[in-house]
Amino acid sequence: MRSRFIHALAQIQYNTLRDFSEDMEQSIKEQAKGYSDHMNELAKEYSDEHDLDIFWDYNSDRFKQLYQDYPNTLRTSLLISCITHLEKATLNIYNDLQENYDNIFVSLKSNRQLKGSLIEKAVQSLSLHLSLEDICKSKPWKNIIFYIQLRNRIIHDAGVVHPKHYEELFRKIKNEEISETKIVVLNEYHEIIMLENSSNKIIEDCEFFVKNLSAKIIEFNKLQQF
Repeated sequence: MRSRFIHALAQIQYNTLRDFSEDMEQSIKEQAKGYSDHMNELAKEYSDEHDLDIFWDYNSDRFKQLYQDYPNTLRTSLLISCITHLEKATLNIYNDLQENYDNIFVSLKSNRQLKGSLIEKAVQSLSLHLSLEDICKSKPWKNIIFYIQLRNRIIHDAGVVHPKHYEELFRKIKNEEISETKIVVLNEYHEIIMLENSSNKIIEDCEFFVKNLSAKIIEFNKLQQF
C-alpha cells in the first residue's frame, strides 16, 4: 500500500507551496515599498496641486498592480495549486485502495449517487468502507469544500461570484467577510480577493486532511490483515 508515500509526497508539496508563498509575499511587499518610496520622492518635485494629482493618477496603475493585483494573483494561484495537489493525493489513495481490494469502492465516474467535486466523490466512496465521520465533520474538511467552490469560480469565471447565479457561495463569502479570521472578501465587482493569511490557512487545512485520511487508510489496512 502506498498511503504513507502519498502522504509524504503531499507534505513535501505543501511545504514547497508554503515556502513559495512566504518568499513571493515578501518579494511583492519589498517591490511595493520600493516603488512607493521612489514615487513619494518624485512627488516632492511638484508644487502645483493639479500637476501632483496628474502625477499620482498617471502612476496609479502600477500601485494597483503591486498592492492589489500581484498579491491576489499569487494567492488565487496558490489556492488552485493546493486543491490540485489535494485532488491528486486523494485520487491516488482511492486508486491504490481500489487496486489492492479488487474494486470494492464505488466508482467515481459511473455512480450518480456521488455528488460534488472529484475530491468529495472520492471521500464519499471511501466512507462506505472506512470510518471517515470525524474527518467529514471537521472544520478543515468544511473549509476545503469552500476552497473548492472558490477554486471553481476562479478557474471558470475569473473569480466572479455573481450574487444571483451563485447565491449560496456569495452568502458564504459575505459571512466570511465579518469573521475575525476571514481569508477572502469580494470587491465591488463581486470578484474574489484572497487575503494575506489565506495561503497558510488553506495549506494547513489540506495538510490536516491528507494526514488524517492517510491515518485512516493505515488503520483500515491493518484491520484487513486479520
